[in-house]
Amino acid sequence: MPETPQHNDQMPLLRIKDALKGAKDNRAPDFTEEELLSMMHLDGDQPDGRNLTKRLTGKHGLIIKIFHPQKRREMREAAHLTRNLLARLNKGTVTEQERVIGTMLANAAQRQWDREGEICNLGGKLLLRAPDDMVRPDIKKELEILAEQSNQ
Repeated sequence: MPETPQHNDQMPLLRIKDALKGAKDNRAPDFTEEELLSMMHLDGDQPDGRNLTKRLTGKHGLIIKIFHPQKRREMREAAHLTRNLLARLNKGTVTEQERVIGTMLANAAQRQWDREGEICNLGGKLLLRAPDDMVRPDIKKELEILAEQSNQ
């Protein structure tokens, strides 16, 4: 069987999932925004061609999708927690630490946009659903235009 990550350090998405669960109880994440950007390989200035999904799942993403159902469930749970967080951010019903993580995620997606010149569907949805005060107006406007074009 292929190698699987032994701990969450090798897959930023699972670290984010754990932080989202803790933030519901207003526990701070166990990483800073700078550490998150580093885990996702978004800390440098040079584009590397990776999309946001690849950054979140790390080098083991495809292997996990195929061979590791437990990790696949954890990935789905992280997506579910993120969707719920976005909905509650827009309603203003989040803890202080949930807002911190929401801001970190929005900033990472914006960093992806700035550095790579594009964003995958996942990041685009995150930024479109995030509260306006978490997303730069130029990015939000461009994403709205792209979403409109894709619906035509």
